[in-house]
Amino acid sequence: MPNSRRNFLKSGAAAMAGSGALFAPQSPQSIPKEPDYALLDAALKEPVLKKDLFANPVVIQSRDLLEYDGNYTCRVRSTDGAVGYCVLIQK
Repeated sequence: MPNSRRNFLKSGAAAMAGSGALFAPQSPQSIPKEPDYALLDAALKEPVLKKDLFANPVVIQSRDLLEYDGNYTCRVRSTDGAVGYCVLIQK
């Protein structure tokens, strides 16, 4: 049988169904009743960016938005030569 995406997915689905993982019932203990809002509020109060890790401010020299086949990459360059990337993949 030739290797193809369709054959790979069929064999993976068959293996999951055979192991019972596809239709495994959940126990009542595993279903959350209500979110812990105190825990969420505490997480929201935490800083997103730890400024103490940066001795000096990072000055952005340029930013580029690159696109290929519906997927996007943002490239940022600082004045001191540092480069950062952020990737966004659309489904």
